[in-house]
Amino acid sequence: MLPAHHHLLKWATRRGFTVEVVSEDEVDYTGTKWLKAVDAVEAVEEGQIYLKKPGSGTSGYLAGFSFILDRDWAGDPDESISDWGINDITIAWDMEYTEHCKRYPINTEFSRSNN
Repeated sequence: MLPAHHHLLKWATRRGFTVEVVSEDEVDYTGTKWLKAVDAVEAVEEGQIYLKKPGSGTSGYLAGFSFILDRDWAGDPDESISDWGINDITIAWDMEYTEHCKRYPINTEFSRSNN
């Protein structure tokens, strides 16, 4: 199971998106190598991940995600993607992440309340 930010970056680069990692209004990484993007994300505590068309320069954002790396006692980030815009790209990523990687699946069965 991949952490959310790993899954997002791998998912995006496999689909041909250019990834831009931004923290404190500074671009920390732009490219198509998912491990380099992971390094850029994990080097900071919070920021944004933007998906762009290849070769679009600083324009052409297609999707955006916010992240916070709230580390647990073992140093691993706890659910790192905190917010994202809603469009076809973000919905597709969320559906795949929820299906394959989410730690706590949604309970779809009705349970009777004691109240």
